[in-house]
Amino acid sequence: MAAMAGMSSFFWATICAGRIGWVFLSTQIQSGWPVLAASGGTMMLAGALYVDYVARHGTWQLWLATFLLGLGCSSSLPCALTMPMEAQIPLTPSVLMCLNLAGTVGEMVAPFLVGLALQQGVYRSLGLGVVGMMVVMGGASSLAWSTSRRVAPATPRTSVVCPISPTTL
Repeated sequence: MAAMAGMSSFFWATICAGRIGWVFLSTQIQSGWPVLAASGGTMMLAGALYVDYVARHGTWQLWLATFLLGLGCSSSLPCALTMPMEAQIPLTPSVLMCLNLAGTVGEMVAPFLVGLALQQGVYRSLGLGVVGMMVVMGGASSLAWSTSRRVAPATPRTSVVCPISPTTL
């Protein structure tokens, strides 16, 4: 049980460190789309490592997968806040509320469903869930990207990945 608590803390620490890193990297990135693709790929790899752990039982796989999952998740909030603006969608209070609500529901429902699956002995559930979510995210992102490109091409910006600049820290 203590190892799982440590792994949970490691996951959240990785997200925190990743978000701090994105503050500095955001000034160098012109578009959030490559960041979203890299994050999805990183989380897909994490899901595959979780699934493979069930067969091999290598503790290093759990720690590496947890690190990759945290790193992939770290850009989700900055991307969620900047991608609508990049697609020429005004970031209104209603849009922010919807983004916050979707994130909150996901953060509540996903662990609950994984916990139910683990309770039933479906130990690959975390890995399969992550891989499944990344497939859905990839499809939704592809649709959003193609739609935003048809409507109005986004103008390049100097800081789109994170609305916070290093000077505000």
